[in-house]
Amino acid sequence: MSYTWSPTQYLKFEDHRTRPAVDLLGRVNLSRADHITDIGCGPRNSTQLLVERFASALVTGLVTSPQMIKAASERLPACNFEKIAVSHWRPNSKQDVLFANAVLQWAPSHQKLLPKMVSFLEPGGVLAERADTCGHAHRCIRRPLVGCSQGRRR
Repeated sequence: MSYTWSPTQYLKFEDHRTRPAVDLLGRVNLSRADHITDIGCGPRNSTQLLVERFASALVTGLVTSPQMIKAASERLPACNFEKIAVSHWRPNSKQDVLFANAVLQWAPSHQKLLPKMVSFLEPGGVLAERADTCGHAHRCIRRPLVGCSQGRRR
């Protein structure tokens, strides 16, 4: 099944859609980061939070929608955006932060994907992940998780 994402429609509810990303970023206990990837970045709202928090970092956004990449690139021209599924992505360098707000539940093979993502982290790096799982609309569970790879902490 393929989805078409509309940045215009998505951003009508920007404040509401950005609040969970703000909460998740608040759990990232790093004072400094050089390489950050926003997985499933959408039209730029979560990427912008990362840029504001880690101003000197190289921030990359990943998303599968060309419309979302266009919207994000127009708003944040200093960032790099890639049209790629997270299951096929490999970073050019180790990452300090992998930020995945409400996206990994759409990716297949979590048992393989999550260890692979952790392997992309610098020692002391953070995989910040929040997954929404809804069996029924009235039984939605939101679980913010932040995990650190083993190694030094900043």
